[in-house]
Amino acid sequence: MSNKITLLVLFMVLLVGFIATSLVYADQVQNSSVNSSPRDQMRENAQERQNLKDQLKENQQERIELRKEAKNMTQLKLHNVTARTTLNITESLDENNNTLLTFESSNGQNRTVKIMPDTASTRALDRLKMKVCNETNNCTIELKEVPVGKSMKAVYALQLERHYKLLGLFKAKAQDKVQVDADTGDIISVKNPWWAFLATSSD
Repeated sequence: MSNKITLLVLFMVLLVGFIATSLVYADQVQNSSVNSSPRDQMRENAQERQNLKDQLKENQQERIELRKEAKNMTQLKLHNVTARTTLNITESLDENNNTLLTFESSNGQNRTVKIMPDTASTRALDRLKMKVCNETNNCTIELKEVPVGKSMKAVYALQLERHYKLLGLFKAKAQDKVQVDADTGDIISVKNPWWAFLATSSD
């Protein structure tokens, strides 16, 4: 009986300690974001936009590979990164001989896919603090239309399986999901398990 009480007390102490540590860390993150000046934030945003432009130029010099699959699915591949889509993608060349990918949106308009799969994958993985998207973590990337506010947007939806250690003791795995705007490369949404703040990633 005393052993059970001792284990229970130890577990409670660990739980309280972990929650306290999480709160301190969250406070530090919040303070660091508050302490960064508007000028620093503008500089960081400008650098991100420049990086995206540089990557877009690099991608335009490479031909993306389109491959039709079953069930109206198309595979888009560039730099060993593959995304799948049910959108009716059409490939063409502009006056500078750069590849253009277009599709007819749900409202009947022709839209251009400005962000390529490799750029979207890099942005999503950076946000999740992950290095790779492959079969080992059941990672998939899909280009699709989703409602954002009152309009429909083309997004890359990246989903992967991640291993966690809950409360530093228990192993768990869950799906992490990120949506990247296919027009701007901005992160639209990130979804983690609700208990992620009590866990650390073991990947």
